[in-house]
Amino acid sequence: MARRSPVEKALEQLQRLARQHETGETWRWGQIPEDLRDDEHGGLELTGAELDALEHLNETLPNDQRFEYMDEKTIDAATWRFVCLASLRPDMSHIDQFISDHAQPPRDLICYFPVELLKIPAATEVHGVKFIPTGSANLPERLWAPDPRPTMESVVAVGCKGTSYVRMMLRSREVAEHALRLLRAGLREHRSIHDSQLRFRLGVGYWFSDTASGWQRRQEEGFPFELTEKMVEVALSPAIATLPSVGRTDVERRANLALEWFERAQLAVDPLMRLLFLFFANLTLIADPEHLAGSDARTDGDGRVTAPPSRVMLDLYLEPRGEAAVGVFLDLWGSKEIT
Repeated sequence: MARRSPVEKALEQLQRLARQHETGETWRWGQIPEDLRDDEHGGLELTGAELDALEHLNETLPNDQRFEYMDEKTIDAATWRFVCLASLRPDMSHIDQFISDHAQPPRDLICYFPVELLKIPAATEVHGVKFIPTGSANLPERLWAPDPRPTMESVVAVGCKGTSYVRMMLRSREVAEHALRLLRAGLREHRSIHDSQLRFRLGVGYWFSDTASGWQRRQEEGFPFELTEKMVEVALSPAIATLPSVGRTDVERRANLALEWFERAQLAVDPLMRLLFLFFANLTLIADPEHLAGSDARTDGDGRVTAPPSRVMLDLYLEPRGEAAVGVFLDLWGSKEIT
């Protein structure tokens, strides 16, 4: 007997619950598709268990390569029609028809990425990918991406399989970036190789062996901003706008250091690094708790110094897992060992 896929299991669970349709609190009501509607059945109500099963199916479909091409709107329409059929026609199984209507056979392709700052004298296979010299790389005639040739030193090829170009690209990019990461770690063993020589990276574009192509903006790249007179007023409104470039007092020197950490947090792409940078920014503001108690620091009911009010603290609170980090910070702030 063939092993059932997670999608088939999710379809079976939803079909079973829709057939039973136990009475309970209605969690969702929706209109039945027009071709299935009649005088007695215009809409369908779902209880909590049925809605959970429907949402589980919606989450499972994109993880199956046969269905990953479906966008969110297509998935919602297909699964809603399925649950309506299961409810209106409980004497029939609608699983095979659903799979027949929506499953597509995955395709085996090769995904190519330009590589910057890494020259390859000859085609080399390492860490599950193939590096190709620029002279041997075949770019599509119509490349729907910025021309990579000005910065492209080599090309990396990754085998992939699926029905969604975007998802295949993302999986392939993970494999290619992992290969580059392993190369950096391994090459660092050579004592004459400097870290600055290991900053090779993937370009923003990509293309497939069937000539499909595209590009993805780097997360660290910004967007243009116009500094109008009104925005200048905003920039000059906080007290930190008067901070000199070279601190004259211990407070100013600490504030400058905190500002540098805060800037790193603003520009960080990784949420965890942003959290750490915000945490470090707060730590640099800690001087002598007893000295600060009489100025801008807050104290609790027992007179214990907590922390000065700051935008940095607010940003830290708003970060995922930031509340726990703030708790640690407050403990450190109240410690007499922190100077």
